Amino acid sequence: MRFATRIPSSGWFFCCALSLCIAVSGCSKRNAPAEPDLARSSLEAALGAWKSGETPDTLAQRSPSITMTDFAWRQEQKLTDFHLQGEPTNDGVNIHFQVELTLIDAQGATATEKVGYIVGTHPVITIGREVH
Repeated sequence: MRFATRIPSSGWFFCCALSLCIAVSGCSKRNAPAEPDLARSSLEAALGAWKSGETPDTLAQRSPSITMTDFAWRQEQKLTDFHLQGEPTNDGVNIHFQVELTLIDAQGATATEKVGYIVGTHPVITIGREVH
């Protein structure tokens, strides 16, 4: 079962803006390569925060600060479980992870969804859901 998720127009703008920032940051010579261990631990920390009921905004208050964009979290879907799948890929600037999420929607329906996350670690930690 998959959730029919509707992204509000402001959400599309935010997702597109984040994707553009990640893409542009990959073209700059001064960006350092992503650190795989930091990327993994940051993604696990962010998903753990979501699972424990925190909001995305609380990640910015951590040290190091994490900026995460996931429309399902912003729409207040509940994360009950997550599993990183396979080995991440490294494009030289960002690390790409495949994750299986178990979510509960506003009506109480549970669904499992496989999603991709892009994680950058320099100059700040950013996590965004891949949009296909």
